[in-house]
Amino acid sequence: KAALRMPRLLAKLGQRDVALQALAGLPAGNDDEKIQKAQIEAQVWRELKEYGKARAVLDQAISRHPDADDLYYDRSLIADQLDDLPAAEADLRRMLQKQPGSAVALNALGYMLANRTERLAEAEKLLEQAIASDPDNPVIIDSIGWLRFRQGRLQEAVEWLGRAYRVIADPEVAAHYSEALWRSGDKERAREVLDAALKADPAHEVAQETRKRLGY
Repeated sequence: KAALRMPRLLAKLGQRDVALQALAGLPAGNDDEKIQKAQIEAQVWRELKEYGKARAVLDQAISRHPDADDLYYDRSLIADQLDDLPAAEADLRRMLQKQPGSAVALNALGYMLANRTERLAEAEKLLEQAIASDPDNPVIIDSIGWLRFRQGRLQEAVEWLGRAYRVIADPEVAAHYSEALWRSGDKERAREVLDAALKADPAHEVAQETRKRLGY
């Protein structure tokens, strides 16, 4: 529903007060609606880069709905933003205990380990399980491509990330693809991909950081 998307969209546009008004208008009658509203509120604070508030909302929601797996997933993303990797990993591992084959949780944990740690062999096992479960998912394809980049397997990284980029030209996927292209020597194509991403979303942090890192 458009009403459910509106608070996050307004927050993304920086319209804090209007976003909070739209959030306040969402229903919260039954448990499902309460969980959904907490998720949307956390997304609003995340878009506003008020990560501590996002985490507090999810902490409170989890205390009330301890069996709602999606809340743990959402909280793991916020913990990652706050550089609290142990907490992020704990939430994802709890989710995997309850849903051992969850491609979403396997991918999230595998990507986090590939992106933020040197535990690349562990990341590879998780991502292999994720891609076996959902072989055409471009988000998982991107994760594997980024793992290959971190492993120094540049040609494979370019192939995987190119596959993901052709399906979803998301700025973060574009940033990954651009960096792999750049490191493999195709700087012209790297610039094209990253410039297009920043034109679509000039404030995107990962794309901005990638341009700064590549130094052009």
